[in-house]
Amino acid sequence: MSKETAYAPSRPLEILLVEDNPGDTFLTREAFRKSGLAGRIVVAENGEQALVMLRQGRFHGRVRPDLILLDLNLPRLDGGAVLARLQRDPELKKVPVVILSGCEPENASGGMPSRRA
Repeated sequence: MSKETAYAPSRPLEILLVEDNPGDTFLTREAFRKSGLAGRIVVAENGEQALVMLRQGRFHGRVRPDLILLDLNLPRLDGGAVLARLQRDPELKKVPVVILSGCEPENASGGMPSRRA
């Protein structure tokens, strides 16, 4: 019989959450807490703040985040522009990025036609 084991990193995960919605930030923190993953979530509320944190602030010259959770709909500098800049940076392009995006219920199909015909 195989026994499932939890992921146990040697140090807490460093996660940069780039999210301007306090409700989504709360839900993300709760999801990580309930998952049992030990992690330190640092929040940037817009794209410019995220890049400053990565290049000059909290993550500059020290451990890079293990993961970036990036909202697409951000003030000042949107997620697509942040992602493009990350991909051009030789060090930052190594950090895994997960794209997050919310939509209003009427836009939930993402522009895809309904399956009901």
